[in-house]
Amino acid sequence: MSGLLGDAIEPLADPARHLVVATVDGVVIGTADMLIAQNLTHCARPWAIVENVIVSGRHRGTGVGQAVMEHLIGTARAAGCYKIQLLSGDHRAQAHVFYRAIGFESVAAGFKLYLDDARGRRG
Repeated sequence: MSGLLGDAIEPLADPARHLVVATVDGVVIGTADMLIAQNLTHCARPWAIVENVIVSGRHRGTGVGQAVMEHLIGTARAAGCYKIQLLSGDHRAQAHVFYRAIGFESVAAGFKLYLDDARGRRG
């Protein structure tokens, strides 16, 4: 893999947010977005939540996703986080195999309340 792998898009300007972008020849082939949240428990150690883990279809299985996630795990460790959490849709069986292979465990049922309607408009 060539190109950028690391925190990107400085205009986000939120030190708690870490957007990782993987590229090949200037083309984005993978992304992940992590937010580090302050916490009241676990000795007030922060925790991290990961969203938007996406690797282009033809680059899946090539190590891109693992490199992106390892970068985020290292960032969370350096920030003193006690855990990293993510949600993955029930139908994403292959993604679940990937997450387990890199050390994540399925430990809870996830719940969502969307505040927009199905077309993305505010409800």
